[in-house]
Amino acid sequence: MWFSHYKPVFSKVSNYPLMVEWLEDEEDKPSDLEVWGVENPTYILTDLKKFVDNGTLALAEELVVKKSSGKLLL
Repeated sequence: MWFSHYKPVFSKVSNYPLMVEWLEDEEDKPSDLEVWGVENPTYILTDLKKFVDNGTLALAEELVVKKSSGKLLL
């Protein structure tokens, strides 16, 4: 599970210093909105994968909404 699912995602996190700070959960960590681009009550591995693939979770969620509405423009 670690090598097939977690490692590929977490190995890319170091490219995002704000995400590293957020994951370390220090007292002065950046906000969810600053890091993820959205505020959700919880985040899962799938969210992190979308983040490292797109640099933000907001863009990934926007694409899902556009695609589901049939208005995806490329």
